[in-house]
Amino acid sequence: MQAFDAWTWRDSAGFDSAGSGPPGTARAGARSAGANLIGYQVEAADGPIGSVDEASYEAGAGYLIVETDSQVNGRKVLLPAGTVQQVDHGARKVYLDCTVEQVRHSPEYDRESLGKPSYRDRVGSYFDDRYRSAEP
Repeated sequence: MQAFDAWTWRDSAGFDSAGSGPPGTARAGARSAGANLIGYQVEAADGPIGSVDEASYEAGAGYLIVETDSQVNGRKVLLPAGTVQQVDHGARKVYLDCTVEQVRHSPEYDRESLGKPSYRDRVGSYFDDRYRSAEP
């Protein structure tokens, strides 16, 4: 099992860079040129949480900014790319492998701190800890 890297889109094995594979689906990182996740609905492992407001595909620094619904306190959250399990372009949905509760308790999105290493470290550490505790 590959170690979790919060800021890296997952391996796209089985899908080429144009996002081929099962109809309408692509693994994170296999997004086609011009594919845009803004507006996609976001599903945690145990239910919907909101929609993508912004996305970054920067190598080793990818993330989603998600506008959450009232179930997750109706706030924006920064989700590292490593939390994305799958993207279904046909259904316009992003699937996470973290829970609604994990997103609810994640650090709040802070636009002013986004480029600061200390903020990215805090968000990354929050998710790193959750993935480490889930490993067998």
